[in-house]
Formats: sequence, C-alpha cells, structure tokens
Amino acid sequence: SARLAGIQEILHWTDPGPGGFYDDLGDVMRQPHLVRGAGTIMGFGPAGTRRRSWWDQAEALYDAPLRMHYSGLDTTAGYKIRVVYAGENPRRKMRLVAGGKWEIHALIEKPSPLRPLEFDIPHDASENGELDLAWWGEPGLGGSGRGCQVSEVWLIKK
Repeated sequence: SARLAGIQEILHWTDPGPGGFYDDLGDVMRQPHLVRGAGTIMGFGPAGTRRRSWWDQAEALYDAPLRMHYSGLDTTAGYKIRVVYAGENPRRKMRLVAGGKWEIHALIEKPSPLRPLEFDIPHDASENGELDLAWWGEPGLGGSGRGCQVSEVWLIKK
C-alpha cells in the first residue's frame, strides 16, 4: 500500500542499500566523504581556514541596525576598531556609523576571504568617554531578513 511505502521511505531515508554510502552535506558530523579544502563552499574547509569565532555572529534583522555601546573610555585617547564581518552572504553590504553622525565606512561588501578590517574612530565620537556604534545594512534589502552580521569587534586604544 502507499501508506506502508511512505513509512518505509521515512524509516530508511538514509539507507543507500548494501555497499552504498550516505552523507548529509548540511550536517558537519554526517559528511565523512566531503573533500574539505580552502575552496569548500560555506567555510566548511579544514581546521584553520576559518576561526571558530567566525562561525557565529550577532545580527540585526531587516532594516534595524546592530548596535554596541562603550562607556568609561579615556577621553584623551584615540581609538580604532578592528572588526570581522562574517555570516552567510559575503555580498551583503554594511555601513558603520559612530555616535549617530560619524560615518566610519560607507556601504562595503564583506571581504572574501574573511579577515579583520580596521578603521579609525574620530576622537569626537568618544570625547565624552562613551562610544555608540551602529552597523546598517542596505536599506529595503528584504529577503530572509538577515541584515548586518558581525562576528568579532576589538576597540583598540591608540
């Protein structure tokens, strides 16, 4: 019967039969035959091609910004930011603004391959000992709603 065949299909979905092999390429633990290398799609290459800290990130959805706030900064010092823009789409553009008015960088694509980027922060943005950062994606992008994705941030005193 069709019902029994459907049940058998569910129960034996991953069984390729005698002498066969099954790999779930969406599950790192179930892809023993995937040849891993620097060019393997989605960053599932061998250890060392992507830092573990780049596998996940904070993100903002749709047109909302991703925000960070620092307080207790040295009011006489200059600062720079080192940042890693990760996520699933390297073509997703992002813009960084400090203090609501200083553009740190205009809309840029994430670097490929991934690497940290560094930008100077204008002293005026932190002169009161506080710093607000906001990352903005392309307005009206829509799609899955996944906007800005940032994996690591260093605020470095110069």
